[in-house]
Amino acid sequence: MKPIRVRSCAMTLACLAVFSSPVWAANSGGSTGTACGADYIGVCATTGDASGGRVFIDTDPGVLYVRGGYSLQGNAFNNQVTINGSGIPSPFYVHGGYSAHGSVSGNTLLVTDSPGLKATLAGGYTDASVNGHAVDNRIILSGNSTISAIYIRGGYAQNGDAIGNLISILDDAQVINDSPLYGGHAPAGKANGNIVSIQDRAQINGRIYGGYSKGDASGNRLIFNGNSNTTLPDPGGFGGYSDAGNANGNTVLVSDNARTLGSLTGGRAGGNGDANGNTILITGHATVDSDLTGGSAAMNGNAIGNHIILSGNSVFVAGNLITAGSALTGDAIGNTVSILDKAQIATGKVYAGQSQHGTVQGNRIILAGTPILNNVELFGGYSLVADPSVVIRDNTLEVRSAGLTAKSVAAFDTYQFLLPKGVSAAAPMLTIGGGAVTDLGGARTLIDVASDAGVLATGTQATLLSNAAGLNSTTYSLAPTRVVGHQGFALDYQFDVVNDGKNLTATVQNVSASEASKAPVEGRASMLALANQGGDLAAGLGMNRARSVAATGDWTAFGAVAGGHSRYESGSHVTVDGVSLMVGVARRFAPGAGSLTVGPFIEAGYGSHDSHNDFSGQSVRGSGNSHYVGAGVLAHYDFDRATPDLGAYAEASLRAGRLDSDWRSNDLKGANGQSASYDSQAAYVGAHLGAGYRLPIGERSSADLYAQYFWSHLDSDSADIAGAPYDFKAVDSSRTRLGARFLHAYSDQTRVWAGAAWEHEFDGVARATVYGLDTPSPSLKGDTGVFELGLTLTPSSRQALSIDIGLQAYVGRREGFGGAAAVKYAF
Repeated sequence: MKPIRVRSCAMTLACLAVFSSPVWAANSGGSTGTACGADYIGVCATTGDASGGRVFIDTDPGVLYVRGGYSLQGNAFNNQVTINGSGIPSPFYVHGGYSAHGSVSGNTLLVTDSPGLKATLAGGYTDASVNGHAVDNRIILSGNSTISAIYIRGGYAQNGDAIGNLISILDDAQVINDSPLYGGHAPAGKANGNIVSIQDRAQINGRIYGGYSKGDASGNRLIFNGNSNTTLPDPGGFGGYSDAGNANGNTVLVSDNARTLGSLTGGRAGGNGDANGNTILITGHATVDSDLTGGSAAMNGNAIGNHIILSGNSVFVAGNLITAGSALTGDAIGNTVSILDKAQIATGKVYAGQSQHGTVQGNRIILAGTPILNNVELFGGYSLVADPSVVIRDNTLEVRSAGLTAKSVAAFDTYQFLLPKGVSAAAPMLTIGGGAVTDLGGARTLIDVASDAGVLATGTQATLLSNAAGLNSTTYSLAPTRVVGHQGFALDYQFDVVNDGKNLTATVQNVSASEASKAPVEGRASMLALANQGGDLAAGLGMNRARSVAATGDWTAFGAVAGGHSRYESGSHVTVDGVSLMVGVARRFAPGAGSLTVGPFIEAGYGSHDSHNDFSGQSVRGSGNSHYVGAGVLAHYDFDRATPDLGAYAEASLRAGRLDSDWRSNDLKGANGQSASYDSQAAYVGAHLGAGYRLPIGERSSADLYAQYFWSHLDSDSADIAGAPYDFKAVDSSRTRLGARFLHAYSDQTRVWAGAAWEHEFDGVARATVYGLDTPSPSLKGDTGVFELGLTLTPSSRQALSIDIGLQAYVGRREGFGGAAAVKYAF
C-alpha cells in the first residue's frame, strides 16, 4: 500500500510563509497592549471576526501569548504564526488563531529551524462555551526544530467539535520530553477527520492522538512514515480516542522505514461507546515494538469489524499482544488480523478478537505470503468467562500460502485453506512447531484453490496442518471425510481429508465446473437475443417500409425503429430491454414479370440485460449493457408485378457487424474476493429467408400466409472473470417462424393488420469453458407464440406522409412485448 503523505502541502505552506516574506530582524506582524490584552497579536477583534493575521517570531516575544488572530466575540480564521529562531524562552503559548466565544478555522502555526523551543502550541484554539468549533487548522513542525511542550494541538475546541485539523512533523524536527500531540482535541465534543503525520527523519517522544474527544471520534488518522522514530509513553498512540462516545473508522499507518516504540490503537472508545471499523496498517520496512489493538471498547461497548494488517517487510519486535478487536463487557465480532508478505513477528500472541466478559464471534486471522511467525501463538478469541467455549465461537484461521510455521494455534472453529500454485503433500501449508500437541477439537476444515493454481488433478495431495508433537481432532481421523471446496466461483472440488495424528491432509477426488459458472454465460445469451431482435426488425417493419418507399429508377431513403422488453427462459431466465434501428435506401427493379425491391441499410441497437439464477439455494443476479453497429442488405421479390400486394413473394436479408457487451454480478466472488465481471466484443452475422402468399378476402381485406427462417451467429471470445479464465464458444441461433397475418384497409388513409405466428428456436445455446472444463449452458431453444397488431396511417391521400405502428406480444420460451414504428415523407 502506498504510504499516505502530507509533506507536499505542508512544506508548500511553510515555504510560502517563510521565504515569500521579508527577512525580519526581529518579531514582526503583531503588537502588544491591544484591546485584546497584553499579548503579541497579529489581528485583534473585540466584536467581529479576526482573519488574515500574520505574525513572525524569531526572538523573545516578551509576552505569555502569541496569536496570529484573536477574536473576543466572533470567529478567528485564516491567521498564521511563523516561528523561526533559536533560544526563544519559555513558558509561552502560541495559537495560529484564537477565539474566546466563536470558532477557529483555517489557521496555521509554522515552526521551522527552531531548536530549544519550549511552548504550548495550537493551530486553532477556542474557549467558546457553546458552538465553538476547531476546523481545518494546522501545525507544521519542520527543519531542525526541537520542541518541548505541555500540549501540541492542531485544533482545540473547549466545548465544540474538532474537525479536519492537522499536525505535520517533517525533516529532522523533534518533539521531546513526553510532549502530547492531538491532531484534533474536543474534550466536550466530537473529533472527526483529524490527522497527525510524522515523517522524514522526525523524532517524537510523546503520547499521540489523531483525534481526542468526549463524544465520537471518527475518521481520524495517525501516520508514521519515512525514517521517523517515535517513542510513545503510556497510554501510547491512537488514531481516534473517545472518552465516552464511539470510535469508528480511525486509522494508524506505519510505513516506509518508520519505527515506533509504544502501544498503538486504531480506535479507542470509553463509556458505552463502540469501537468499529478501525484499522492499523504496518507496511514497508516499518518496525513496531509494542502492543497493537485495532479497536478497543474500554467499558460496555462492542468492538466490531476492526482490522490489523502487517505487510511488506515490516517487523514486529516485542513479545506482546496483537489484538484486532478488544472489548471489556461488550462483544468482539468480525475483527481481522492479516499477516501478509514478508512481515515478521519475533515473539508474541495474536488475537483476532477478545472480550473479557462478552461474546467473541466471527473473528479471523489471515496468513498469506511468507511471513515469519515461528514463535507466535495464534488465537481466534480470548475470554475470561468460566467456560470460554460458550462465548468464543465461529472464529477462523485462514491460510493462503504454503510453508508457514507458527508456535501454536487455538480457539478456532474453522481452519480455511487456499491451496496455492504448486501445492503438494511435501510442503505443509502450516506447521505447528511449539512442541505441544495441537487440539483441533470439533473444528471444521474448508478448502479452496487459488485462481492462479490451475486445475488440480484428481489424486493431488496437500498437507494442510502438520505438528510432529501431535494433532488431535474429533472431526477428522484416518477414515476419509469428504469436503467440498471451490476455486473462486467457477470450479467445485471434492476432497478427502484425513488426520493421521500428526498431519491433516486433503486429496482431490473430483473437479468440475460449478453450477454458478453458468451465470456469466447468460451475458452471451443476452447478446444473441439482442442480435436476433435486430434481425426481426429487418425482416419485419424494415422490409415493409423498404417496399413501400421503393420506386423504379430511384433510390429512396427509409428507416424503422423497434424496442421492447423480453424475458427468455434459458434454464434460469434472462431479461432484455432493447432498442434497434435501421436506416437505408431502397430501389425497385422489374426483372421479368415480377418486382424486386433491394435495400442496403445500416443498423444499430442498444440494450440492457439482467440474468437471474438460483444455484442450490444461492441466488445470483447479473446485469449489463450491450450495443451493436452493423450493415446489411434486404431484398423482396413479388412474383406478379401487376398485383404486388397479392400473390406469391420471397424475401431475404443479410446483416453483419460488431456487438459489444458487459456483464457483472456482486453475487459471485473470485478467490481473492473480487466481484465477477467482464467485457465482451464479438462480430455477428445474421440472415433470413422467407416466402409467402397473399390472397384476397373480400374487397378491402387480404391474408398473408408466410414462412421464415432466421440464422444468427456470434463469434467466440475470452475473458478473465474474477480470476477464472473463460473461453466463450461461438453461438448460433437457428429459428423458423410460421404465421398468418390479416390485413384490412378501412380507407385509403387507414389500414390495420393483425397476425399470429409460431416460432421455434432449434439452437440458441451459449457454451463456454472455464479452466478448460465445460460450464452449464444457458439456452434459448424452444417454442414461442408471436402475436402482432399494426396500423398504417396516411393523413391525406394527397400527401406522401405515412406512419406505421406495430405492437407485438410473445408467450412461451420468450415472454414480453415490443413495438415498432416507421415514418415516411416523400418530398
